[in-house]
Amino acid sequence: MTSRIVLCLTILLLSACASQVPILIKLPPSPDPEFHQVKNNIDTFQNQYVRWGGKIISVENKENSTWIELLAGPLNHYGRPGSNTNYEGRFIAKIDGFLDPEHYSKDRNLTIFGTIDTEFVKMIDDHPYSYPLVSTKVYYLWPEYRTARYQYYYPYYYGYYYPYYSSHFGFHHRHHFGFHHYY
Repeated sequence: MTSRIVLCLTILLLSACASQVPILIKLPPSPDPEFHQVKNNIDTFQNQYVRWGGKIISVENKENSTWIELLAGPLNHYGRPGSNTNYEGRFIAKIDGFLDPEHYSKDRNLTIFGTIDTEFVKMIDDHPYSYPLVSTKVYYLWPEYRTARYQYYYPYYYGYYYPYYSSHFGFHHRHHFGFHHYY
């Protein structure tokens, strides 16, 4: 009986350690305003919690914080930005402290949880663009998707039935104990 309890507790503890994604990134806040709602009326949503994410465009380290410009996109049920191109606009995540721009590089996925601070106007080429500025409390840099370069090799070089059955130049023949009969 005690071994079952120990086994159950061990499985429970190991499963709790399996996820590194913070709980505030996994779960959306209670009123969960969408990006386009906030973008159109930033002052109304000031100091409200949001959970947004997207693709990193640029990283700028200031004196006491790091400003990350993100291309906002829809999040899946774990809080990870989707890999599609349904981007909604741009926002800036203000994170306390220094973040290395090499680690937080362009096109990486980032999800943030924080409060809407204010509107920040920045130029994109010759066009002024209004960014929602989010004071970030929790953030998570998602691991990059890596595709395995898997190449299938047939395990038998000459085929499974070699030397008893093989194909040469499109003609099928059978080998019978060293005697070759061609059809």
